[in-house]
Amino acid sequence: MRAIATDRLPPAGNRVLILAWVVEGLAVLTGLVLAIYAGLEGGSSGQSTLMAMLPFLALSVVELAKIPLIAVAFRVRAWGWKVIATLALLAVTLATCANFIFGFERGFNERLRAVEHAEQAVAHHQAEAEARAGLLALQRREAQQLETQLAAWRQQRTAIQKQSEDDSSALLRFDPRLSLQAELQQRQEALPGFRAAQERLIRLEQTRCRQAPETACRSAGLQRSFNAQLNERQQRIAQLGRQIGDEQAKLRQETADIRLRRDADILALDEKLNQGEAHMASLAITTSEAGQAARQAAADLAGAEQNLAAARDSSQLHRLALAIAGQANRGAIELTKQIFVVALAAIVALMGSLLAALHYAAQPRPARLHNPDVLMADPTPPSPPRRSRRRSAWEAFLRARRGYYLRRSREIPLVREVPVVQLEVIDRLKMVYLPMDATEKTITDLRADAQAAS
Repeated sequence: MRAIATDRLPPAGNRVLILAWVVEGLAVLTGLVLAIYAGLEGGSSGQSTLMAMLPFLALSVVELAKIPLIAVAFRVRAWGWKVIATLALLAVTLATCANFIFGFERGFNERLRAVEHAEQAVAHHQAEAEARAGLLALQRREAQQLETQLAAWRQQRTAIQKQSEDDSSALLRFDPRLSLQAELQQRQEALPGFRAAQERLIRLEQTRCRQAPETACRSAGLQRSFNAQLNERQQRIAQLGRQIGDEQAKLRQETADIRLRRDADILALDEKLNQGEAHMASLAITTSEAGQAARQAAADLAGAEQNLAAARDSSQLHRLALAIAGQANRGAIELTKQIFVVALAAIVALMGSLLAALHYAAQPRPARLHNPDVLMADPTPPSPPRRSRRRSAWEAFLRARRGYYLRRSREIPLVREVPVVQLEVIDRLKMVYLPMDATEKTITDLRADAQAAS
């Protein structure tokens, strides 16, 4: 290989290093913000807030040591110091990762808080809707029971009226006055005939006595017997009249008692019916209000469920949990959060270090070249870049095989003398590697391009 020094710009590795420092600076700023947040969250007074912030502030400052540690690990030659620098870098990286795990966890928790608030709102509205529905069902059941009771009271009122009528009809049907009045009427109707018969007998006896005066006359005895029987009949008629009057008074009293009992029972039932109907009216109003409240609670619950669905759709963790675990329950969300928190924290903690490591690994460190065909502007050759022995041996094998085939195809001798081109020293160097079989014309053209560029 040939090396030509030019004054081109330095390689883009410096930009990688700048990017690494920008990443680390952002990490430090984020760590400072997390430290302030931890202090405000963990302390109730000024002193306790400061004590809570100090460890996180120190951790944020320690994060600045990662890139210098990487530089030390690449530049020192002693393996002991390399191991120490690597271990220190690993410790700082782990601390940075832990700090960002704390920060990402807080960030994901803040995102999940909206979903948790929506879930709490759904639970609250669901409990309220269940309470409203239960109250509505209770009031409807109470209204149904009251309606049944009112119907029973109305039937009882009708039954009381019918019983009163039946009792009055029974009193009239089994009225003892009927028999007494029949007997009285019979006796009254038979009394004139009895009188006429007795008077006829007395007149016949008197006629007989006048016709046969020698016989004993029984007209006086017949008169006395007639008077006694007439008196007895009249007394019975009078007794029947008194009994009929007593029975009539008794019937009137019983009828009045039946009516009083009926009126009292009906009055009590009417009072119950009035109270029940008033309660029914108020219960209908409260049932209507409870129905409106239940419908409003159901509408609020539907709105809360829509908000919860929207919050879950807008939540990255829920979508990731569905994509990874196929479900979005609490366990899957926690597992997804842990995976992404650790992964993102590791990416942020390692990105600056990886960029810095790539920068220092890409630095050209050319070895001492023993090939006489190497063209160097600096008399002191730089050290070769660090490569593994296996890779160097494999590349040497490939170069030798490629050169062999090129020599055989072009019949170029293995070694030929190439004059050394002396170049003037310029401010910047650029190493240009050419194949062994580069011609003088190629070298001259490259040199002319470099001088034209200067």
